[in-house]
Order: sequence, then structure tokens, then C-alpha cells
Amino acid sequence: MLVLAELVDFFTACGENSASLVTRSEAILSKLEDEHQSRLLTFMESVHRHGQISINMRPTVLLTFLTSGTLLNIHQWAESILKRSRKTKNAILKDKLGDYYFRRMAFDLYFRGGDAFQYGALIVGGLGLERYGEYCAIFSLAKLQLTSGVGYLASDSLRTYVSSKASLDGERIRTECACDTHKHFLACVKLASKICSAPEMYWNRCLCSDDDYIEAIIGGQVTPDAVRSIRIAKTDYLLYWEYAFNEFAGKLSELDRFRVDTFARIDDNLARFGLTWEPVTDA
Repeated sequence: MLVLAELVDFFTACGENSASLVTRSEAILSKLEDEHQSRLLTFMESVHRHGQISINMRPTVLLTFLTSGTLLNIHQWAESILKRSRKTKNAILKDKLGDYYFRRMAFDLYFRGGDAFQYGALIVGGLGLERYGEYCAIFSLAKLQLTSGVGYLASDSLRTYVSSKASLDGERIRTECACDTHKHFLACVKLASKICSAPEMYWNRCLCSDDDYIEAIIGGQVTPDAVRSIRIAKTDYLLYWEYAFNEFAGKLSELDRFRVDTFARIDDNLARFGLTWEPVTDA
């Protein structure tokens, strides 16, 4: 008789790794000269106090999120398409995910409730993972924790912990995960050498860039009432605002007009939820 392996609870694993992260951080700090130790402690305090969960979205995704009241992950999106498609759910997912299909399935199905996971990034400044979209939603941790588990992985889940043959490194996941109370220790273990050598103004980029970041994993439904603000590049914000509400006669391409009109609709919906834009100068 085939016995299926018990699914792993990601958020329990995060808690179980806390003591190890503290020990490893203390070992790193103890070997540093006073100046570097002070810099690293300052960085850790910044991540602890100001670290936030972000999810980047393209314009239509953000608008749909605000108007529908929920953010669909890839599995939920496929289910919504299934109602009107001739394809199976797996075929839809394969088309959408391409080469990442088997990795995504291997990772999500390894964890209890993994097919409900939402993925973002831990940031202290900037515009998050812009390759996923120009709009960066910043979430209230307290509101997320009311309905969902929240945890972190040291790096991108699919690129780092799942091989091209969909073999998952469970042991590495267990040693590179953290609960929210210990996110700054995870950042220390991962980034100590970079933080000691980088100017403070670049620390936010050390923590999160399109090339490398600490992944945030949310274990359940994400709704607009958990959003604190929407970040956008200040140059884009000023341009969109001008064409949406002042420069009506301005000539735009169809694509640019679509972007401006979508921005205006997003602005209407932000007002409905009592949310604000957060234009960012230094991305």
C-alpha cells in the first residue's frame, strides 16, 4: 500500500527555526569588529521595526484585486479560468507558468495548504519586485495575521529550493525560514557580509532587488482591507495624475491611455478603501 508523506506545515517550521537563527546571528556578530557589528545591528533593528510585506502587481491585477475584494494566487486564477476554458486546470497552469510549472507544483504541494499560498517580498524601502509589476502593495502585518500565517524564506522559493527536475530541498527550507518575529535574524544570516560593506543608503536594495530578496509567504486569503498603501515611482505617479485629471487634451498612444485610465480607476478604488498612494523617489 502506498503511504503518502505527511505534508509539512511551513509556518510551524518557521517557528522551529527561530532558536537556530538567533544562535547563528550571534555567532556572526561576535566575529565582527565593533564598527561592522554596530552597522549590522542597526540594519537588523531597521528590518525588525520597519520591515514590511509587499506584493507587486501589474495595473489590471491591482484593479481586479480592489474591485473583486480578493487577490487570486496562480491556483485560484486557474480555477477562475477553468469555468470558461476548454482546457484542464493543469493545462492552464502549464501554459501560464511555462518552465516553472513543475517547480511551482512541487513547492506548493509539499506544504499543508500550499495551494493557498500568496507570495511577496520583505522590504524596508523602495518599490519591491518591479519585474512583477509597477504597483507595489504594502500590507499591514497585523491584519494579515488575523486570517493567515506569515513566514519568510531567505530567497526565491522556486529558484533556490526546487531544482529544474522539481526536486525540493526540504532541509534547506527548514534552515532558511523564519517567522515574523525573527525576520531580522534571517536577514542577518543572509546579508551580513553585504551590509558590512555597503553604504547605508543601499541597504534596502541589499534586502530586496529583482535579482535577490527574502520571500514573504502568506498562508491564506489576501483582501484590500489588509493593504496599508500603494507605492509607485514618483515620476510615474506625477505623469499619470497629470494626464488622468488635468491634461485631457494630451495625445497618448492607446497603450499609454490605457495605463492612465487604469491609474484613474485604481485611484477611485483606493479612495473607497481609505487607502493612499505612496510615491517613491528612490526606488
